[in-house]
Amino acid sequence: MNPAARRALRQRILLYLRNRFFGLPAFLLLLAVAAPRAGAVDQDLLLLDADGDSVDLVVPSSGLVEMRFYHPAADGPSFQVDLGTFHSGDVRDLVAAVALSAPPGEEPAKLVRLAFGENEHRAVLQLHAPDLIPGVEYSGKLTASSPVDLRSWTVTLHRQQTRVQLATDLKRRELDVTLYSWWGGERPGFELRLFERSGDLPVEGLTIRRADESEAKTAFDIERHLRFYLDDEWMPDLTHWPVADEKREALRRIPPDGQRVLRAEITGLPRGEHRVVLELDAANAEPGTAPKVELVVRVRHSIGWALALLLLAIALSFFMTKGIVNWRQRLRLDRRTRALYREWLHELRHLAPVVWLKATRRQAEMVLDKFSLLPAPDELVERLDTAARLLYLLHRYRDLRDQLRKCGFPFMLNYRLEKEIDKVIHRIDPEGLSEAEKAALDTKLRNLGQGLADPVSTYKPLVAEALQKIKQFISRENLKEILDKAGASPKQKKYFESLMKTYVDGKLPEGPTQEDLLKWDQVCAGIRVLGYNPDDAETLKMLLPLVVKADVAEIQIERMFEESDKVVWRKVREAVERSEAHISPSKQMPTGTAVEALSPARFEVSVGDDRLDEQILLQSRMVAEWTLELEPRRKSSKFLKPPLKWTVRANGNSLVQFAPEEGKLTVGLVLSHRNQKTKPITAKLDIESSHRNIVRRLFAVEEIVLVAVSFVTALASGLVLYYIPNPSFGSLQDYLALFTWGVGVDQGKNLVQTFQNLRKQSQPPAGS
Repeated sequence: MNPAARRALRQRILLYLRNRFFGLPAFLLLLAVAAPRAGAVDQDLLLLDADGDSVDLVVPSSGLVEMRFYHPAADGPSFQVDLGTFHSGDVRDLVAAVALSAPPGEEPAKLVRLAFGENEHRAVLQLHAPDLIPGVEYSGKLTASSPVDLRSWTVTLHRQQTRVQLATDLKRRELDVTLYSWWGGERPGFELRLFERSGDLPVEGLTIRRADESEAKTAFDIERHLRFYLDDEWMPDLTHWPVADEKREALRRIPPDGQRVLRAEITGLPRGEHRVVLELDAANAEPGTAPKVELVVRVRHSIGWALALLLLAIALSFFMTKGIVNWRQRLRLDRRTRALYREWLHELRHLAPVVWLKATRRQAEMVLDKFSLLPAPDELVERLDTAARLLYLLHRYRDLRDQLRKCGFPFMLNYRLEKEIDKVIHRIDPEGLSEAEKAALDTKLRNLGQGLADPVSTYKPLVAEALQKIKQFISRENLKEILDKAGASPKQKKYFESLMKTYVDGKLPEGPTQEDLLKWDQVCAGIRVLGYNPDDAETLKMLLPLVVKADVAEIQIERMFEESDKVVWRKVREAVERSEAHISPSKQMPTGTAVEALSPARFEVSVGDDRLDEQILLQSRMVAEWTLELEPRRKSSKFLKPPLKWTVRANGNSLVQFAPEEGKLTVGLVLSHRNQKTKPITAKLDIESSHRNIVRRLFAVEEIVLVAVSFVTALASGLVLYYIPNPSFGSLQDYLALFTWGVGVDQGKNLVQTFQNLRKQSQPPAGS
């Protein structure tokens, strides 16, 4: 036994015998035996309830605990009691509020005087420790000293654990959560209130944990997937106790008759159904009474993913179906487009139908090249059908001209037949060339071809038409003025009077021969050439001997044309030198000074004299070299297209061409005749975007409407069947089912369209 224990035992025995027996002799005897040695009276100071040099004190909720001292000598010496700093095992949790109570009326302090009253062996001091954390052990040192000696004890403090019962207003909560994948989105959660059941006791150290930790862990981790708030204050360490932050430590206490609002936000939880039991506990709660909250969370992906998948399914189904079903059709269209390439078309490049054919071919190339995976639009198919009919007629026209050239007819007969053949091809309207019109024009070309074997039957109506025109073109009075201007002799005037009476005013004989028709035609042509130059005496004098012949069959009409061409050339060149010639779109162009891309446009050169312009058009002996340069419109400074430039040689005063795209078109013209050339004539025109641009209108409005209807149908039905009833939508199987449904809806639409087309094809044409 240590000395302190022996002293304490001796003092207890002494007190017991004195109170028991009241005998002075026995008391003195025992006192003598138990008295301490001389010089060690200070060592008799005892701290009751101490175990040697250490004492363990339990501090009640009031924060006050009594410390009882004992000294065997009444009115013993006074001691100075010094209380050191108390702390827990964590040096950050210093407790500076532990103090001693001095005698009544004095403020608690660290250093007090301990004095025993008269005939008093006991003295009591109060220890103030109101801020101890429950469940935490605090250690400090207590020192009692007198002038002669020193005593010290190690003091351990514990907060008295007043057991409480924590309660909550929530037992079970089910949540359907939609999370927006990795970029976050809404943060749903739940809220509950915590309070002490009796309302009389404080709650210390609120914590939360999973109640099913012993079970197999799921993907639900409360530290990662739940974000806790106490009275709207974020609590990142609610699953741990104690904590170092004093503010959060205070929030985790519930005062008597108070409550705390606990709010939890769900974040980052993966798709699926999650079940977890949360246990709410406190540091001073009665074991086994912690309330539990069952949480059921069903997480599904956002509806945006479902919408995007349905849109993707409809788009893929649409494009793949259109690509597969129409691939063979596109191959046929490609072959048909290539079939429009013919070497002999270059010989006819000045004809308007040929230019339309090239424009259609260009449109087809743009569609087939830029949109190779998509079906060709119906409009392109129709234009290629028209182009095929037009190509057939052009081929017939070329063969007929070659056949005419091989016949070797006289000049005027060949001239009239050539003009009649050209008239057929110039009457073609490519935009409206139907199968019936093609058949009608083909019949005319066939008749002309058959007429080459018997040219008289074809030539006679042409001469009759020329006679009617010459009557309208010139009268007897006009002819007399022309003859006077040319200085004709009376004999020559009489000759022309005879021509007018016999041929112009007369009638064609019944059953004429080719020679008869040639005489009548040459008379009409000769008079017409004279009529083109009514005021040019020099030209009239030169042409008059070519008409006045003993026999009208000897009229040199071909030479008259050549001489007339020389005069026309001289006048045209003079007009160009005077800058009176200009280029403009034909009067048939509906847009005035602007033309459309991919549309054939006729450009004409005019010298300001209608008769001269008509001579250029009819005789066509001058060669016109046209140069066209297109500067494409700049849609972006990063992509600058080089100018397009091409040259065309043709006869006459007009040209038909098309511009492949919008921009600024510069048209240049140089006229030439027998190695003589004029200076260039230029004009600039704006090329507008085509109103019939097939590339821009690749999808028909009906197709777009049907795709939109398919998407709306797939959206409404797919969401009702697969998304809305499934609170944990988002698995691979869910997405595959929804994708398959979207594809099925679009394929159903295609099936309905197929049946409708078959039904239309099976119906007889109207009127049959």
